[in-house]
Amino acid sequence: NPLVPIFLIGLLCFALWMSAPQIRVWMLADHHTGQSPLAVTLVSGDTAHLDAGSAIHDDTDGPKRAITVLRGASYFTVASDERPFSVEIGDLTVTALGTEFETAFLKGDIYIAVVEGRVAVQHDASRVELGAGDLLVWRDIGNQTVLSVDETHVAPWRDDNLIVEDM
Repeated sequence: NPLVPIFLIGLLCFALWMSAPQIRVWMLADHHTGQSPLAVTLVSGDTAHLDAGSAIHDDTDGPKRAITVLRGASYFTVASDERPFSVEIGDLTVTALGTEFETAFLKGDIYIAVVEGRVAVQHDASRVELGAGDLLVWRDIGNQTVLSVDETHVAPWRDDNLIVEDM
């Protein structure tokens, strides 16, 4: 039957189309996790702690130290270096000004929490600076909010902790 090869090709194309985001992450990721968090020393000597189900692309060996968060949550400890350290997450670029901070994708929103030092967050022409104890919530719909956060509540998954409030 001449329709069988056409059906099989169509089925293969549909399967590839449905798995495209996962394939893209798998192809671009230099570091990724399964069901457990993982601490990674980046090429630059900086440290990235990846939460379960997270993936990043490491481009820190050039004139600029650049990370792209492809999926999940990551906590960065930035080493002292004259080269700038930046993290791209969604449409935002986070530039460390000597610091420790977390980035996370959660239900389409982006969260950036600073534990130590400062970061500059850039989106198109707008820029906001965050210091220790600040949490930026960047909503999928485009608005942003800066809140205070208890620094002990930032990236609790690094120590296998779960924090529940108002339950």
